[in-house]
Amino acid sequence: MVHKLHDAIASDAAQPKTEDIEHAFENFFSSRVIRRMIIDCPAFAVTLWSKALKGKCKTWAEGHRFVLLVDMICHVLELPILMWVNV
Repeated sequence: MVHKLHDAIASDAAQPKTEDIEHAFENFFSSRVIRRMIIDCPAFAVTLWSKALKGKCKTWAEGHRFVLLVDMICHVLELPILMWVNV
């Protein structure tokens, strides 16, 4: 059941940015919830990375919230902190 929630959040986060709707990574509340979920559940970090972030980091690398989020994912997945710059 929890995996369905992780998949739903990751799928929403995988959507491209638009001018009409504030993205989950940019929204004040959702970005904090996502960060908290990464800290509390490494399985969510894996899902978020594989569905929403892998190969798309350059698109998001501008925002401070996103940098913190990726740093947390790298820590949880034991990846080099700056490796996301190249993916």
